Amino acid sequence: MTKAILIFLAGIVMASSGQLLLKRGALRGRERWLLASFFDPFSIAGYTLMLLSTVTSTIALKTLPLHVTVSLAPLGFVVVTVLSVAVLGEKMRRHHLWGMLMILAGIIIFNLGSL
Repeated sequence: MTKAILIFLAGIVMASSGQLLLKRGALRGRERWLLASFFDPFSIAGYTLMLLSTVTSTIALKTLPLHVTVSLAPLGFVVVTVLSVAVLGEKMRRHHLWGMLMILAGIIIFNLGSL
């Protein structure tokens, strides 16, 4: 089960990274023709990571109980926020921090019975 959780978490990180790459590709494609932005290298890498995320999540779902995946899925919001600040230089505001803390608290509370 631990291996399946790691696979699922890797899928979350891939999906979050893919979202950042898609945003970077979209920002680079502002001045271009719409179809050209779909073929931007950042966009293609983002689409690829999103596809791989879907595959890893499907593999993990074969083994993991649904309540585990449902409780871990919101980690994607936390990872996207952290990566946006670290990679894209976006600003984290107080409500972002509170939101991330609430997500983490919810995950911990939800899984207290499993520990």
